[in-house]
Amino acid sequence: MSAIVISQVYDVKINSVKKEFIFTVEHVKSEIDKYLSPISSSLHVTSPIITQMVHYREDHNASILTDAVERAHLFSIFDSYLKASLDIEMLYFGDTQGHFILRIRDNDQTFSNKIVLNQEGKIHTTWEHFDNKGSLLSTETQVDDIKDGYDPRKRSWFQQAMNTPLKGIWSDVYDFYTTKEKGMTYSIPIYYKGEFIGVIGADIGISQLNRLLRKSLPKSVVGDFSTHLFLVYNDKLIGDSWGNIFIGQTVSRDSSMGQFYLDDKETLDQITEPTLKASNEIAPYYGYFSTYNTYTGSDQNFYIGFISPKSTLFRSAKNTVFILICIILLATILIAWASMATINKLTLPLMQIEGSLQNLINLKFVNNERQNTFFKEINIINEAIQGLENALLSFSKFVPDVIMNHSIKKNEVISNFVDKKRLVVMFSDIEGFTTISETADTRELLENIEQYFSICMDTIHNYEGIVDKTIGDGIMSLWNTPNDIDDFEYKSCLAAIEIQKNIEQLNKKFETTKFPRFNTRIGIHVDNVLVGAIGHKDRLNYTAMGSGVNIASRIEAANTKVVANIQHNNILISESVYLCVKDRLICHYAGQFALKGIQEEMPLYSLPIQDVGHREEI
Repeated sequence: MSAIVISQVYDVKINSVKKEFIFTVEHVKSEIDKYLSPISSSLHVTSPIITQMVHYREDHNASILTDAVERAHLFSIFDSYLKASLDIEMLYFGDTQGHFILRIRDNDQTFSNKIVLNQEGKIHTTWEHFDNKGSLLSTETQVDDIKDGYDPRKRSWFQQAMNTPLKGIWSDVYDFYTTKEKGMTYSIPIYYKGEFIGVIGADIGISQLNRLLRKSLPKSVVGDFSTHLFLVYNDKLIGDSWGNIFIGQTVSRDSSMGQFYLDDKETLDQITEPTLKASNEIAPYYGYFSTYNTYTGSDQNFYIGFISPKSTLFRSAKNTVFILICIILLATILIAWASMATINKLTLPLMQIEGSLQNLINLKFVNNERQNTFFKEINIINEAIQGLENALLSFSKFVPDVIMNHSIKKNEVISNFVDKKRLVVMFSDIEGFTTISETADTRELLENIEQYFSICMDTIHNYEGIVDKTIGDGIMSLWNTPNDIDDFEYKSCLAAIEIQKNIEQLNKKFETTKFPRFNTRIGIHVDNVLVGAIGHKDRLNYTAMGSGVNIASRIEAANTKVVANIQHNNILISESVYLCVKDRLICHYAGQFALKGIQEEMPLYSLPIQDVGHREEI
């Protein structure tokens, strides 16, 4: 029995090791992405700015770096990125004429500028040192012969980028010219009208990578110097949780760090899937290796590895085995008491299961954390309920709750069916949204359109309507289905008025960020239409169809044709809706409109924003 326990403990430990290795490496990938993304972003954003600066110069062949104003503009851009991200040590730009500028963060969190101008057969180098408030502290100037001065065109980062058109590229590890520390450069070639004009680059120090790797070590191995978390590029070690001892060494069987090698038939370049291997028969190591492509957009592959000796990983196994044997003996002595406790522990989970099922029937997604029990069957049921809850919650985002409730309460599967019923159909749309989407920042657009949809859909639900579908920025909603609703024509108009009020408040927020207004057009019509579950038996859509739906869509589009001599807030209603609400809401006659696809002109009415509860004579 003890042998079985020991075997199981070691199996569990091996699985735990695998999970820990995989989690650690994947975590490192995420952390490196966070670390490198500001570097990539700063270069990819600044690159077109430099191209634009060249474009606006009268002499396109003259270097922008010889112009003090242009240099100051570039330095201000570099400065904003350095202050925004502490992970960037320095940013610089060198051109094909040998001119160069650099903005560097000093150890005391102040900044310095380096300006190198290749003029009149000499290299003119100027250092400008600033305090943490940006005030100039001192200036140093030096003039060298061409052969002795700094020339960016001779640096490896410049030459590698020049030979890699239209892509960012990582350099090998080298000693920085300015700080003499080991590091790597990410550089991007810059072109103007197809002609190479220079390279923009950013440096990261190897010591920073080492600190990041050291912070990512699992707590169980922190302080164990036989455990490595490392980063490999071009088969060279570029980052190691140990420090700089092995930086630059080749990761292979012939390396002095023999524990890093794989088997005879596999090299780092051949890794396509993460692998967990053991090596070195005398002192076995477990290692996990994974290919990694950086966030920067470069197509160069890196490799992340995590290795630790078996003795370190399994040093707690003997204690675990002893504890488990004691637990087994204690469980044998107390088996009678354990049986009673088991019965008691069975009751509570069953009651929780009953409550969870009742919540699902009522479409209440409580998201209570379900504790694992001793009973495999109950755990399976809990997992099934959790899966069902997730599925229903996901499904509810596509299908209105009233439709799901209708199916659950009747205890039947929704199938093809259609009824003819008097409904209100409302269409809403943002005027000029295509233009807004083409010019606005994508992230800001996504955040703002999400706020817009939340306002519209929440208001529709508050007034007992359902959202049939979204069509781009447009929304189609229905009232009086699937359940009958009292006074649904009036409620749909109230929803439209409240939507416009709330959208106006949203537009005022947009004014502070200079984001374009969302001018929303709304059309409302009531008619007898076909409504139900329509489509293929395997893929249904609860929707409405018929001429009434088309008329509502055309009414929404007619907002653009309303003359300016009436009070109009982009809400148009048909005459059939007007007759239902005219005694309770202010309505303006907007005129006769020829709607696309409708033979006869239709009278339409404008519904202004108003305080609901009274009606003034017009």
